[in-house]
Amino acid sequence: MSQFYKKVDISIDAADVKPTDKEIISYGEEINGDFEGIKYNDCIVSDSAFSQIYSVLPSKMRNMFMPMYMQINRDIIPHIDSGVSTVINVYIKSGGYVTEFNKPKEGRKSFKLKNQTNGVSYNFDDVEVLDSFVANDGDAYVLDVSKLHSVHSGTEKERVALALGTPLPFNVVCNMIQSEKNAE
Repeated sequence: MSQFYKKVDISIDAADVKPTDKEIISYGEEINGDFEGIKYNDCIVSDSAFSQIYSVLPSKMRNMFMPMYMQINRDIIPHIDSGVSTVINVYIKSGGYVTEFNKPKEGRKSFKLKNQTNGVSYNFDDVEVLDSFVANDGDAYVLDVSKLHSVHSGTEKERVALALGTPLPFNVVCNMIQSEKNAE
């Protein structure tokens, strides 16, 4: 298992997840009237999809995960997320994007985006790649977003996922999922 991510054996019906108009947070910019970057919206998830997703989480811990509809439509610079430590991404449309985990090159300095709180960012030229993966439609991954990571555009313009964010540490979430799977 990677120290940065873990593939999880769950699947959902993508038609059962829809974004609402309520934006939670976005990082990017308006270019010619269109938003480019990464955006998280509140979402509507059917009972059926919730039961499939939450089947890998102990019932007493499910309230620790916030469901969000994630959309990406360009490269996302190396960054550490603000406000969450771990996320479970269920890729509705993977788009051939590559998720990379990075480390800063020696002497390179981080910076903050205007709406980052406890997270930081780097330019692509200021980091080295430590590990990476390419998800397929329907794949689910647990990601340690307290570690420096980036996203590179894929074969399609858009990447969409149901993201379940939590302040719980990566190893706790991975152990929780493994324990719940063993309990079945």
